[in-house]
Amino acid sequence: MDSAQHAQLIQTIKGQLAAAGWKKESGTGVASKVFQTAVGPKVAHAYVSRGDGYNVTLSGDYQSEGRNALEPHGTLIPEGADEDAVRLLARKFAVNADQVISQTYAARLHQVKAVTVARD
Repeated sequence: MDSAQHAQLIQTIKGQLAAAGWKKESGTGVASKVFQTAVGPKVAHAYVSRGDGYNVTLSGDYQSEGRNALEPHGTLIPEGADEDAVRLLARKFAVNADQVISQTYAARLHQVKAVTVARD
């Protein structure tokens, strides 16, 4: 994959993540998203690897309880994938990241706290 193809892949991924509530970034990370938790707002970051000749990896970083909760949840995107496939895989990553993060301790505690306040 040449530089122009990689740049186009990243733009497609950024567009899909933005549609899922992520903020496009211009640094090392391609996007970030703020999640409300019991300890305050926490930020997840998404990254795209350079590739290994077969796939690039869309991965995330969200620190919870001293570890990256998104570490085992990267998404392989074949280097020759068409734009529709890239869009689909980026959307799946975003949905999965939301699900994983919603199950972290601080996020679950925030949800319980919000329900308790709503009942009072």
